[in-house]
Amino acid sequence: MGNVGNSKRRWGMAEWCRGDGAATAAGRNNYGMPMWPCAALMSLVACGGQIGGRDDGAPDASADAFAHGDSLDFNGGAFEDRMNEAGEASDPTIVMSGAIVALSSQSSFPLSDAQACVAQTSNCSVTDGQGAFSLNVRADAQVAITIQRAGYTNVLVPIVTTEQDQVGWEIGTELASATTAKYANIGVTYPDISTAFLAAFASTADGQQGEEGATFQLTPSASGGPTYLDASYVADPGATSTSTTGLVIASFSSPVTTVTIVYLPNTLPCSPSFGGWPAPGANSVLVPLLAGFETHVGQECDP
Repeated sequence: MGNVGNSKRRWGMAEWCRGDGAATAAGRNNYGMPMWPCAALMSLVACGGQIGGRDDGAPDASADAFAHGDSLDFNGGAFEDRMNEAGEASDPTIVMSGAIVALSSQSSFPLSDAQACVAQTSNCSVTDGQGAFSLNVRADAQVAITIQRAGYTNVLVPIVTTEQDQVGWEIGTELASATTAKYANIGVTYPDISTAFLAAFASTADGQQGEEGATFQLTPSASGGPTYLDASYVADPGATSTSTTGLVIASFSSPVTTVTIVYLPNTLPCSPSFGGWPAPGANSVLVPLLAGFETHVGQECDP
């Protein structure tokens, strides 16, 4: 069984930073996670440090064209079974909190009025002026978190919870126009309420750059891609393995709701670095897909 969880809480693309990786009782995350990328063309980052300000609220119907309704239909099955809403009296919960940031190649800043939700539920938090959010999520569970804000990319973050609160998350999203351009390079339309999107990442063991020469086996097969990004973060349909960015993108037509990713070659041992759910076999991870959203997942590989 792949060891999948939130061993790093970082996933990213362009610029890199490192911290001491030490877990502390006050402030940083609970898992001793090293610092990963701080800003990127698109990335999910987690810089540690508790973010204050709880702001749970009902979803804002104007937040995004894909915020509610049939576009969030998981079509039932195993995914939906995992996604029972947190907060029922019989279900122990933990707090997941942090901040949502807007990212570009040049800068990042806190994103207010973004909506973080337990996927396909009304369990949501709207970010304040510092981008802060806080959610009650099921403990000891496989959970998916969605991030939405008008004008920005819809992001899905799969996580595995324990009985510990998860504080200090910092989740980044790029402008929707940038994601549209990225997928246009492989002949795929974003946004599309009938298509789910995937961005997977492999880093070197020290987390300083992407793992070059890795390949990704997707089951079921993607309808678009998989396509590797070149050193300039542009999708290269002719590439057969990762560049120094370590990135691959793909798209899936409904009704696909989960995909298993195997990081290859098998001689390249990889371990979870951001998100994902357990899957059988070495270098494997199961990730949820949701129409209109880009799921992010990453692994750290040690040649």
